[in-house]
Amino acid sequence: MAKQIPANEPIRQSMESALDRAEEAVTEGRERVLNLRAFQASTNELADAFPLLAGQALQGSTADLKVVVEGNARPLHPWVREEVYSIGREAIVNAFRHAEGTHIEVEITYDSRELRLRIRDDGRGMDPEILSAGGKPGHWGLKGMRERAKNIGADLQIWSGPGTGTEVDLRVPAIRAYPTEVAGARWVWLRGVLGRNR
Repeated sequence: MAKQIPANEPIRQSMESALDRAEEAVTEGRERVLNLRAFQASTNELADAFPLLAGQALQGSTADLKVVVEGNARPLHPWVREEVYSIGREAIVNAFRHAEGTHIEVEITYDSRELRLRIRDDGRGMDPEILSAGGKPGHWGLKGMRERAKNIGADLQIWSGPGTGTEVDLRVPAIRAYPTEVAGARWVWLRGVLGRNR
């Protein structure tokens, strides 16, 4: 239908742009479903899921991915795990496909105060203006990462510059990340209420 409109008409450009965004969204959605299925089928551990993702993203590439885990791995709330994985996935795929990084390091820290995910690459980096604007027009990667972080009450910081690579730092408070922290906090609250009523 768009091809029937003359090329110099603004409406045709708008339609083509919308079709491009729709195609990008469908492709991204398909990849996410496939990656999420692989993630759920293989393991619940982020440390195992990211190398599986990299194996798919790295086909035909000489880049490598290193995963470092600090602290003892703990179960995560399923919705937090999914959002953290999706943020990490976006950072890793960007590093391989767009930034052309050759070395990507993923650091997962299970701490009593927070769950922390840091991803660093040695790729081309991003223009500071694009980073401060929240991404390129028509691209939803950075915006999506920020929205996912907000959904789980996490702090997301991204540093990058031309030729300096990119670092993504995600921090999820323990009370939101770990199911036992929520249960423990409720128990402390309940004990306080009961103690006051005596």
